[in-house]
Amino acid sequence: MKKLLVCFLLCISSASIAANWIPSKYPGVYIGKVTNQGIWIKFTYPEPTYIKGGAGKVSHFIAKVKSDCKNDLLNIVQNTYYQEDGSVVRISDYPIGFAEMTPDSIGESILKAVCSYKSSKK
Repeated sequence: MKKLLVCFLLCISSASIAANWIPSKYPGVYIGKVTNQGIWIKFTYPEPTYIKGGAGKVSHFIAKVKSDCKNDLLNIVQNTYYQEDGSVVRISDYPIGFAEMTPDSIGESILKAVCSYKSSKK
């Protein structure tokens, strides 16, 4: 079981390095793979930082998100937090659903970046 978990984490880590991330006009936010189930985004912190429940400093995270741009709502489905060396710090799933984002937050920047990207592809 431990070997399977290690293989899974290595696959996620290598996927974060191999993805083609498109920079958005919002600092630190990059757009990745777009699917019918959501959009993968990457957020890079200006400086590595500690997160609650993490086991080290985080340099960036990758999240699968769904957006409701018409109503300014974002659903963060899953987050994977990484250290600078690419090792996984924490994986979180969020069964909450769509929510308003706090003004001037990372979530609001992600929502704006995703909605801007989606409107440019219409």
